[in-house]
Amino acid sequence: MGAGKDTLAPRVMRELGYTGVKHMAFADALRAEVNGFIHVIRADDLMAMAILPSDPVLTNIIDMLKKPVKTGVIKDAHDRSNTMRTVLQLWGEHQREDDDSYWCDRFAESYRKNMRQPVMVTDCRYPNELDMIHKLGGYVVRLDASSAARARRLLNRDHHLPDLHAFTHISETAADDYMDFDVRVNTDGLNPEQLTVLIADRLRPLLNDAGNR
Repeated sequence: MGAGKDTLAPRVMRELGYTGVKHMAFADALRAEVNGFIHVIRADDLMAMAILPSDPVLTNIIDMLKKPVKTGVIKDAHDRSNTMRTVLQLWGEHQREDDDSYWCDRFAESYRKNMRQPVMVTDCRYPNELDMIHKLGGYVVRLDASSAARARRLLNRDHHLPDLHAFTHISETAADDYMDFDVRVNTDGLNPEQLTVLIADRLRPLLNDAGNR
């Protein structure tokens, strides 16, 4: 969060000469499910509400979303409010508790529909997601940033900071001990242009090597 993933990924892809790049995310399926809950709330669909699974986590999420959705404060699951961040974390973890590979499997299904074009993924948060990128033939770049730099970027982007617990949520820390990053870069003190060139230069040998196999 705030490391610069969404800023740098498209720049790096352009620097490497890729066109027609598809931007994918492990959270695409998560947001689609949460958007389904939002649709039910907005439509005030009592019948649909009644057939939602009887689940305390889902009940909590519906309660959290009702007022901001009804008042138009939250329009969809791409909202950057603290409420939506919490909802996504809750539902994401809830599904992972039932099936650790749930979101990986959903991502892989979607990826296989887009295999004929270059793909960039900017939200790998768990070791099994990073492993999935490798399994599908991709490369994983880790962007490190100080707490101060992350806070500054988040303020510039969202005009507010997430709740403090968001920074220590497992979705923000699960990959900290991952050992198989293909490229790892400290982003502090470097501007986007410098980082773009640096990351692209480190990826080129890997891509060239893969192309020669």
